[in-house]
Amino acid sequence: MDGPADLQPCLDALPLAALLLGPSGVVAANALAHEMLGREAAGIGARVIAAVDRHGPGAARGVLDAGEGRILEFALGPSCGGHRVALLRAADADVRLRHRLERRLEFERLLTRSSAALMRSGDARLDGEIETVLGNVGGFFDVDRAYVFLIDEAAGTQSNTHEWTAPGVSREVQNLQGVPLDTFPWLLERLRGDAVFSYDRLEDLPPAAQAERREFEREGIRSILIVPLWSGARLRGFIGFDAVRRHVAWNESYVVGLRLLAQMVAGALDARALARQLRRQAMHDALTGLPNRAYLRQRFLPGSACHAGTLVGVVDVDDFKRVNDHHGHAAGDAVLREIGKRLTDVLGPEATVARLGGGEFVVVEPSPSEPATRLAARLVGIAARPFEVAGSLQAIGISLGMVEARGPACLDALLERADAAMYRAKATGKNRWVLAGTDLVTEPEFDTLPD
Repeated sequence: MDGPADLQPCLDALPLAALLLGPSGVVAANALAHEMLGREAAGIGARVIAAVDRHGPGAARGVLDAGEGRILEFALGPSCGGHRVALLRAADADVRLRHRLERRLEFERLLTRSSAALMRSGDARLDGEIETVLGNVGGFFDVDRAYVFLIDEAAGTQSNTHEWTAPGVSREVQNLQGVPLDTFPWLLERLRGDAVFSYDRLEDLPPAAQAERREFEREGIRSILIVPLWSGARLRGFIGFDAVRRHVAWNESYVVGLRLLAQMVAGALDARALARQLRRQAMHDALTGLPNRAYLRQRFLPGSACHAGTLVGVVDVDDFKRVNDHHGHAAGDAVLREIGKRLTDVLGPEATVARLGGGEFVVVEPSPSEPATRLAARLVGIAARPFEVAGSLQAIGISLGMVEARGPACLDALLERADAAMYRAKATGKNRWVLAGTDLVTEPEFDTLPD
């Protein structure tokens, strides 16, 4: 086959816009193609080349959206010597109508698949599924970047949490974390008013959007569409689509569907947040925020969950009923929260402090950095500093029973031994610790106030 230069006269003699396509893009174009497509010739050629994958090496016909309201018909000739000729013309009214209906139906099917995928994703897979949905919708509109931003009202920031980009397009997610809400005030005001932010060309942005325009230009954006993402009556964030390689004219008929997509994503994120909250409530003590008995059972479910050297302790607040009876339950609750905090501060980062109920706590230290006796003394010593109770300082003791696993052991068995040791500590005077399996009984760590 002749080279592109030799074929140029043949292309120029054709009565329709014609592109000579090679494996890597547009090789040559006739004058009619330049007139019809202008600077978009290379991009249109690349999209016609995609038909090769769909139709194989034979001839093919199709319709494509060239952007800015242009619908083109193309005929793709068979491959010869690695080149193909594509003929293009503006679609007539019937073809445009049929194309719009087919695209609308395809978009609705895409939304249905996206909804099903988000509902089925589950906690661990949700983030990946959201980015897959962004990619599918971004591909449908032939844009280059699609993303989700979530707002943190308490921190006064917004962050890019999910992003999809077309090949060769820069990722911006790492540059857009913890962005102050007042960075883009004009955009935020429109989103809070439930307006869709849609611009085919950045030149059309008003003077009030200077901060937004600078950021869009930094990212190489030529056209942009942003849809607010709501959680009930609260603006949770937004979903955006950027066109970088070419201008895109956003079709208003798709805006309702994109709003629906935003609510699908918001619903999936809300459902995950609620599920996490319920799991946390089921596994944590409501008063102190510490893990509870259910957490311990799940965390240490296997029979050999506690390895040799693990220290397990049962802590009980001495005469806790007296605190409640004399000072009220609110004061008792404050004491329990403070004890939980002090126990946590004593232990290492891998340790677990749990509240079983009443004034009883459990500590599990899988990697102790000191002997059991020293750790036990430090744990009981947390009560040496008086507690503020109903406006006055009170000395409140705790009793501790501790056991050291001599080999792989079940937590329940260790807790049973630690519990028995704790009751020995109480029986011998309270405000002290006992190490299970020894005759060691300590003296009181400090003096508590009398009744």
